[in-house]
Amino acid sequence: MITWALAMTAALVLWQACAPRTRRAPAGARPANTPTPRAARPDADWADVADGIANALRTGHSLRSALHQTIDEQAPAGVVVRHGATLDDVVAARTAGADELVVVRAIQTAWRLGGPAAAGMHAAAALLRERCALRAEARAHSAQARASAAVLTCVPLVFAVLGGITSASFRAVVTTPSGATALALGAGCNVLGWGWMRRIVQRATP
Repeated sequence: MITWALAMTAALVLWQACAPRTRRAPAGARPANTPTPRAARPDADWADVADGIANALRTGHSLRSALHQTIDEQAPAGVVVRHGATLDDVVAARTAGADELVVVRAIQTAWRLGGPAAAGMHAAAALLRERCALRAEARAHSAQARASAAVLTCVPLVFAVLGGITSASFRAVVTTPSGATALALGAGCNVLGWGWMRRIVQRATP
């Protein structure tokens, strides 16, 4: 029983880790009459925010007005650029998400240095789209590695379960102290290997 409990625990841990996770909404309720932010902004959406600010600037809006208009229209849910944020908040910001920070720095540069702000925002959008393309390419190249990691992780568990169901000799072995120890070590190594492979793939995929 202990052996099977260990095996089921390992399977549960793997399932929990592999299951898709939903992103939680930011803390704090939003007023009913405000736009609902997107739960998770894809990389390219921050490029759309930068382009939205640039387009508003080209139509004659001030930087403050362009930022407010873009926030109202696109409802970004960033750390800094979000509903209710002001230009002063963005100018004073020091940290943000990796892609959001590009937009924040472009706004800060336009505010402090002046010059062709719209061109700077368009350049930020182009940089973000290039990043997005590079990430997509990296994910495509790592697809085989992710699939291999999933197969190498799941196959031992599947064979262990099938062996326990169909083979009396297998059940007899795993109920002995040495068999239980071997099964527990195998389950632990399987979990460790899955974590290791996952870490390698994540480090190779921006």
